[in-house]
Amino acid sequence: MITATMTKHAIHDRAERLAFIAEYVGVGTIQYKFPSEQSEYAEYCITSTGVLIVRNIDSNSIITAYCPNMNKAVAIFRKNGWTDVPYSLKEKIDRNYKVAKKMGFI
Repeated sequence: MITATMTKHAIHDRAERLAFIAEYVGVGTIQYKFPSEQSEYAEYCITSTGVLIVRNIDSNSIITAYCPNMNKAVAIFRKNGWTDVPYSLKEKIDRNYKVAKKMGFI
C-alpha cells in the first residue's frame, strides 16, 4: 500500500484519473524508483500494476499518476541503465494503457 499526500494538482486536476486507477487498475506497490527527467525534486515510481506515479521527493507528495504507454515505460527504464521493461510489467502496462485510452484518460 502506498501512503502519501497529494499535491493540489493531483487533487484538483487529476482526481478523475486517480479514481480510475484506483477502481480499474489498482495502485499496487512501488517496485521501481527512478529520477525524473523533469525535476531534481521528483521521481518516477513504477508500481506492481504498471502505474507510473510522479512523486515529490522532499514532501513525499504524489504529483500525478497515470498509465504510461510502452514507449514511455521503455524510455524510463533505458535511461536508467535497463535494456528493457521487466517482462512482469509489459502485459500490465499494455492492458492498462488500452483501458485508460478507451475510457478517455489518455
